[in-house]
Amino acid sequence: MSKIKPSKGAPYARILGVGGYRPTRVVPNEVILETIDSSDEWIRSRSGIETRHWAGPEET
Repeated sequence: MSKIKPSKGAPYARILGVGGYRPTRVVPNEVILETIDSSDEWIRSRSGIETRHWAGPEET
């Protein structure tokens, strides 16, 4: 079996910045449950998600 050799990478590549944004609209599982056949407990136990943030038209 051949060994994996580390890459030297791109000599001039740099990460110039990172960023993130969390939309202000908080959507609980109850809103999602209006469109799917599931339960809040099922979603939380499998994904850990209780709420999610959705961007509004003015945030995109």
